[in-house]
Amino acid sequence: MASSQFSKDFASHAPPGPPPVSGFVRRLLAILPGLILLVGSTAAWQQSSLLREREMRAYSDRLTLNLNEITISLTYRLKANVQILRGVAGLFAASRSVSREEFAAYVHSLGVAENYPGIQGIGFSEWIAPAEKARHIERLRGEGYADYVIRPSGERDGYSAIIYLEPFDWRNRRAFGYDMWSEPVRRAAMARARDEGRAAMTRKVTLVQETEQDVQAGFLIYVPVYRGGIPNDAVETRRAALRGWAYSPLRVDDLINNFMTAEHPGHVQGLTLKIYDGAEQDEAHLMYSSPANALPDGPIITTGLQFEGSVWTIVARPGPSAEPLETGRSDMVLAGGLLLTLALTLLTLILTRSHARVAAALRETAKANRSLAEKETLLRTIYDSSNVAIFLLDLGGRITHANQRMGEMFTCPLTRLVGSPYSDLEQPDERGDGLPPLLELFKQGKASIQFERRYRRLRDDSEFWGMLTGRPIANPEGNTISLVGVIADISQLKKTEAAMHLARTVFDHCSEGIIVTDAKNRIVSVNPAFTRITGFPAEDVMGQDPRKLASGAHSKEFFRDMWRSLRQTGRWEGELWNRKRDGTVFPELLSVSRVLDTQGRTANYVGIFQDITARRQAEDRIRELAHHDYLTGLPNRAFFVDHLDQALALARRYDRRLAVLFLDLDRFKPVNDTYGHNAGDAVLCAVARRLKASVRASDVLCRQGGDEFLILVPEFRDCAQLEELANKLVNTLRQPITWNEHQFSIGCSIGIATYPECGDDEDKLIQCADAAMYRAKDDKERHVALATGPLP
Repeated sequence: MASSQFSKDFASHAPPGPPPVSGFVRRLLAILPGLILLVGSTAAWQQSSLLREREMRAYSDRLTLNLNEITISLTYRLKANVQILRGVAGLFAASRSVSREEFAAYVHSLGVAENYPGIQGIGFSEWIAPAEKARHIERLRGEGYADYVIRPSGERDGYSAIIYLEPFDWRNRRAFGYDMWSEPVRRAAMARARDEGRAAMTRKVTLVQETEQDVQAGFLIYVPVYRGGIPNDAVETRRAALRGWAYSPLRVDDLINNFMTAEHPGHVQGLTLKIYDGAEQDEAHLMYSSPANALPDGPIITTGLQFEGSVWTIVARPGPSAEPLETGRSDMVLAGGLLLTLALTLLTLILTRSHARVAAALRETAKANRSLAEKETLLRTIYDSSNVAIFLLDLGGRITHANQRMGEMFTCPLTRLVGSPYSDLEQPDERGDGLPPLLELFKQGKASIQFERRYRRLRDDSEFWGMLTGRPIANPEGNTISLVGVIADISQLKKTEAAMHLARTVFDHCSEGIIVTDAKNRIVSVNPAFTRITGFPAEDVMGQDPRKLASGAHSKEFFRDMWRSLRQTGRWEGELWNRKRDGTVFPELLSVSRVLDTQGRTANYVGIFQDITARRQAEDRIRELAHHDYLTGLPNRAFFVDHLDQALALARRYDRRLAVLFLDLDRFKPVNDTYGHNAGDAVLCAVARRLKASVRASDVLCRQGGDEFLILVPEFRDCAQLEELANKLVNTLRQPITWNEHQFSIGCSIGIATYPECGDDEDKLIQCADAAMYRAKDDKERHVALATGPLP
């Protein structure tokens, strides 16, 4: 009705005829379709290119985030290996000699294969001066290795023979007796570790354990071992005190493959890695290449890893299972822009060619003019919404009019589309509930209807989703004479909804806790892992500030630095302590990122965290082993020397006296020789308990190594008090020790050295106490001897 009235008004006000057309206008109309095609195509291509650049930039940012996460985790893995080697160095520092069995037992207790897969072994390489070479070979052959030699042969300025390497399997036996000092790459790292007193990592090498099969690149990590600890910060004294190196050989393929499978399983097929030794990216420096093939068109991301004097270059590309680069939006913009440009060009071309004929017809008769105006109005109405399909239906369900967009949407020429049943456009399983219910709704007085329906493209029968909107068209009497329909392609909207559903699924099933806040730092969403880790249900924290979880363990400056990093870089990552719902305080590894809206303003903050309590406990255990005797639990020699040095500083400052007691067990060797090491270990543990119960809380008791113990008495009244303590310890250890129905009668001899009478540093005091102990062994009655002065 509205359309008919518009036509009548248009006809009544129509001009008698068009004015004459000038030559300039005719030429302009001739080139107008080409100009529209050129400008529209250029604009569509520019917009599509800008959008594609953004898509590629976002894709590269996600790959960079994944690569940084892997690099940080790999650094932690290498640091854990260094901690193990420091524990081994502590084992050697605590004892003058470590037997092969003790070394094997210690390495086995670390559970390297289970906790640190990829490590080829843990070993000790002894430093041998040229004058000691013959005695060294004789000693190793005396241990049962009759064919033992230092490899490679030849005379050198020094040797470093591998004498311990666990597990001592067929592969590691190939390294037994190997002189790593003879090889330049290994020697450079060993010398750096020796002179700097810290861990050092080699560049790319081929391990001597390699065979002709499955040859891999490798590298080694060294930690120096000194006699009596590091004397001071001078390079010369470190070299003089060098005992050897605790070291670990690593096969790069085994290390990285196990590391990725254990800690980043989602990236094994999703991200391909190449690791190069140094900055050069060529075959000679290639250390590792992922087994999965990289996508040929994916971006290349490069980062560096610096660790203990070595630099790795890590290059990453998307793998076969990586999330594909989404170019749908840019392709849609390009296709839509080109189609719209073509439609406008075609329309302009049609209009310009028919302009003269239309003008002539308008001049002929007013009736023809009004009829043409009515058709012109209908055509303009259809094309006003050219980004959707617009059509008219008669009451029999056949299409009477359709716009160009409808032909493009259903991939069908308009000549075939017009006159065909509307039901041909629907999927077969939806035809039963299509047009008849539509007509029924209109008959019931419905002003409009809207449905989501599945349609098919007529050219290839492919499916797409459309949003159908329909309205009735009535005549002047109010009777429905036809239907007008509009179909919008909502396939991309459906894909977006599916992507949102997938993102929600990942959010709900992620093993790490996720917390999302708004720009004002109010919690708006948490995932189930957050509740599982912290104990807080989602409803308890919604709208709350994340400070609800604060443990109080961090200063205000800590959080100021965190927010400064978020404002400047958009992200922060680190470790902190938080509190669970039950009050338990736990450590977590937290990564926080800022999310911006389309105007560049902060919209949200997203935090991802994991409970690292188990990892912290493992690190604490390694530190404990580095400063304590693994058998008795007593402090080791390094711990004792450190406390003795502090006690000497206090004694000098406050003019005090202190004493060192050197205790050596008597008749202990027969227990080991007759009943084995298990009996000897049990006796040592019983002795440690008795000694610990007999000394004061302020005294420091340590196991020197073997059957020797040291006791630091930081303050004493007179020498009689020291002899009283020594006699008490002698009498305590004279009591029999029972093990597996066997009784052992052991004893001890004790030497006492005092400061300042016997020396003014830790080495002199321990040496004087050691010498006094040997004199005590000759005293068959008292077994106690007091040093009277420094050694000559």
